[in-house]
Amino acid sequence: MIGMRRNFIAALLFVIVLQAACSFRFDYVVVNSSNDPVTVEYRFKKLPGADEWKKKGLTDPDYFFFFIEPQLERLKDLEEDSGAWRMAPEGQVVRNAAEGELKITIQPGEVLQVYSDDGHAISDTNGAKDFPIANISLAGGKGKMSFEGELIIKQFSELEGRIYQIRYE
Repeated sequence: MIGMRRNFIAALLFVIVLQAACSFRFDYVVVNSSNDPVTVEYRFKKLPGADEWKKKGLTDPDYFFFFIEPQLERLKDLEEDSGAWRMAPEGQVVRNAAEGELKITIQPGEVLQVYSDDGHAISDTNGAKDFPIANISLAGGKGKMSFEGELIIKQFSELEGRIYQIRYE
């Protein structure tokens, strides 16, 4: 009986370790490879059921952006896979809670992580529909790029491994 229990526990631990080893995080980033600062503005979709919650008097967040903290990294650090993401300074991020919008200016050679998931958005046929960003625009010295709806996820191209980018050049 004790031997079976040990085997069961060993098998359970093996499955847990295997699951942890197989879980990946996919990052969706904006890369500023221009020589000018770039202002990134993006609006999140409403959380499913948010309007119903309001009708019932609940004050839960309406938009996905309450769960997203913009992170920054230098492009050279990203290419070296240093994992040196840092939270964007409080004064650098402008949040509009009523509209679910974020606005941040990133410097030349800087990368902004706008979202991360388990790869569902980029690999699943329904991923574009589930991607929480409703629209995104990038404005800098060379003009403005804007994308919305299901076109957003199609703008992200593979940078390396599990990192997908929209690049402003």
